[in-house]
Formats: sequence, C-alpha cells, structure tokens
Amino acid sequence: MAGTLTRARWQLAQGLRGIGLPGWVALAGGLGCALALVGLIEPLRAEALRLDAVSQQLAQRATTRPTSAAEPTPEQQLIAFEQRFADERSIAPTLARLQTIAQQRGFRLDQAEFKLTSEPAEPLARYSILLPIKADYRAVRRFSRDALRELPALALDEVNLRRSDPASPLLDAQLRFVLFLAKAPAMPAQDVVAN
Repeated sequence: MAGTLTRARWQLAQGLRGIGLPGWVALAGGLGCALALVGLIEPLRAEALRLDAVSQQLAQRATTRPTSAAEPTPEQQLIAFEQRFADERSIAPTLARLQTIAQQRGFRLDQAEFKLTSEPAEPLARYSILLPIKADYRAVRRFSRDALRELPALALDEVNLRRSDPASPLLDAQLRFVLFLAKAPAMPAQDVVAN
C-alpha cells in the first residue's frame, strides 16, 4: 500500500515536470477560472436573482396602488412652493442659525451688511446678506456648504476670496447670500374716525 502511494506520488511529480511552462500557465488559468466562477460569478448571479424578485415586488405594488389623489394644478403647486419660505417677520431665527453654523466651523461673524429688497410684482422678497469672513479655505467652503444645506431658502450669490499674506493660510473672504422670504401679508388699511 505504501509502495503504491509512493509510486503514484512519483508519477504525479513526473507528469507535472513534463507539462512545462505552457502547461503550468494553462493549469493556473483553469484554476483561476474555477475560482472566479465560485467567488465572483455565483454571488453576482444570486444578487441578480434577488434584485429581480425585488423588482417584481415593486412592479406589483405599483400596479395595485390606488390612484385616489389627483395631481395638483400649477396654481396649487405654486402655493405649496411659496409656503416653504419663511415670512419676512421671521428673519431673526434664520440669522441666528447662520451664526451658529459659523461658530461650528470655528469662526465668528462679527459684522454683516443686510439689505431687504421687495419688488411689488415678485412673490418673494430678497434679503441680501454680505458676510466678511477671515478663515482658511476649507472652513469657508464648509460653512457655505452647511449654510446652504440647512437653510433651503438661502442662495449663495457671490464669493470673493483674497489672501493678503501669501504665507498665511487665512483668506479674507466675502460671501454674499440671498435669503428668499415670503412677503408678509399687507395690513388692511384702518379707517380713522375723527370725532
């Protein structure tokens, strides 16, 4: 028995020596294909089957969903859009939130310029906010990104960056934001009665 095992081992070694470099490359390629089939293709096939099942479930839900609500008219869509904006009278919480975002980014807003523009024909008022900031570029960029993300009625109108000292990492930045506000309803005129 031991002799047969030794002989089989010797024959295998002789066969492997005899196939040469092209045989080894072919053997390695075949082994690589087998591993790819087991390790890559089968999991992808299983994932494709799972996604097909999910797709069929979603298609079934879409066909069985009741169509109870009619689509809103353009006027209703405009009214819903305008209701998303804060009122002119509620500017203070928005400005406080802007200050908080600046503090989270590591700098203070010591001064600012504000200008309220309200055109009679426009449904929204524009509150222009000019912020001079001295910070590094990364802080300025993160501040503007966070402000725009957290205050959806805010738009970045203008950015001016200047570096007074080339060796300093700090920038002199001026950011001009525009805060869009819903106009406050006009107060009805009161009749004055003189006695």
